[in-house]
Amino acid sequence: LPIFPPPPPMSNIIVDAVGISAVIPQRTLFSHFGLSLTPGSCTGIVGRNGMGKTTLLRMLMAEQPPATGKVTVGKKTVFNYVDQQRLTLDTSKSPMEEIGGNTDYITWGGEKLHVRSYLKRFLFTDDRVTQQISVMSGGERSRLLLAKILCRGGNVLVLDEPTNDLDLQTLRVLEEALLDFPGCVLLVSHDRYFLDRVCDRIISFEGDGQVHVNEGNYSYYLEKNKDRLNAQRSAARLAAHRAAAHRDRALKVATHRRRQHRRRAERMQLRPLVEQRRARRQDVLAGVRGILDVQAEIREARPAE
Repeated sequence: LPIFPPPPPMSNIIVDAVGISAVIPQRTLFSHFGLSLTPGSCTGIVGRNGMGKTTLLRMLMAEQPPATGKVTVGKKTVFNYVDQQRLTLDTSKSPMEEIGGNTDYITWGGEKLHVRSYLKRFLFTDDRVTQQISVMSGGERSRLLLAKILCRGGNVLVLDEPTNDLDLQTLRVLEEALLDFPGCVLLVSHDRYFLDRVCDRIISFEGDGQVHVNEGNYSYYLEKNKDRLNAQRSAARLAAHRAAAHRDRALKVATHRRRQHRRRAERMQLRPLVEQRRARRQDVLAGVRGILDVQAEIREARPAE
């Protein structure tokens, strides 16, 4: 049996975010982010604490304006937000009193549902629904908190760490209910197995303002993320190789230019010596020619024998 009341009808636009950004002092949480919700979708949001997951939820619910971009919420969109702190329970009451108040019925879509029947869907037996909450176990209290929150209805469920403190039985009930829910679900969780079972899209906060939207469940996200990281590493290695090659070429060019400059400098230093040597050679040649001329004159001056 469903643990969510039938959701109210939705308009064509449920939640549509275009180019939104979140900025805190000296840090950008995310930028130019876009998302559109469709009926029956369950979107998981993952990432380390402090990266902006809850901030994104508040922006999508129009509770916090984005630094840039725009969020449009449909006129028929009704949020049911389950935050990390959740609601509190009055331990002096019984589960029947905590859920129903002064009546034995809750509103269930357009009808009435007996509180006892509703609590049975959260695994409460007839004898436990009338007992005082103060004597209940932690698991039972978590189930009762979940029941108290989810009976409020809505067509967009926003669940922030809903699996914390839930026992395995209640977790399975919640999983099956989310799979059958005809509205939209936004889900923040660190429980990878829970995300694997219920999500058809993953928003991953990777750090340094990087946010990626991945179709498929969490395992598919991990596979695609591994491929993306490998591609990034390959691109980084290629860029490093190209940078090293560029540095090598630049070094060779610089070395060649230094050698040319050194050779020109050496030639400039040697030029005076070369000129001196050339001048000496000219002097020697001139001296030799003088001697040869004198010898020729002497031969001409000798009387013929």
